[in-house]
Amino acid sequence: MKLLIPVLVLLFCSSCSHQYNTFRSNMESRPDKPFVLNNDTLLLAYTFYNGNVNIDLFNKSKTPLYIDWRRSALIVDNISWSYKKNQRTAFSKNKKRPRYVKSAIRRKTTTSFLPPNTGIKTARFRVKNLLRALPLKLDEKQEFTTESSPFRFRSYLYLSYDQDFAKPVFIDHTFWLSNRIRSGLPLQMPLGQTIYLFY
Repeated sequence: MKLLIPVLVLLFCSSCSHQYNTFRSNMESRPDKPFVLNNDTLLLAYTFYNGNVNIDLFNKSKTPLYIDWRRSALIVDNISWSYKKNQRTAFSKNKKRPRYVKSAIRRKTTTSFLPPNTGIKTARFRVKNLLRALPLKLDEKQEFTTESSPFRFRSYLYLSYDQDFAKPVFIDHTFWLSNRIRSGLPLQMPLGQTIYLFY
């Protein structure tokens, strides 16, 4: 019995594989760091981790910041899905593209309020199942440009520094899957920009 357990573990591990899906964006980025927009009034970061994409915001200004999640959206295949929808599934009409993603803002209100010098960890949308659906053989590596990528999306945020949104601020960023690797051994990949899947 003692010999059987290590054998079973070896057999299990030999059938395992590690998939790394690295993204690029029109946002500022550095290896092992999230995608970041950083100016005098706002710090916005998109972190790709554990099958999800997380959105973090920090208000660096001296005035309150308001985020309207009802008018902020995840855009896939030119179809807009409000971030306010809780666990909304978006189905793509284009069969050559990934078919769905899930987005969620776990809040009862449509607007977030950030006092000066405060931040929130808010939106999260899951792309793990979507990436699993794209074919990739063991020891295969795929590289893509913005035009050839099988998965692209935009994140559109609707902000304002006044409660009535009289002078709204629009932030629109694009992301695309740039390369994929599936290996029988774990690899070192840039954290914050790579979604890891284990088979």
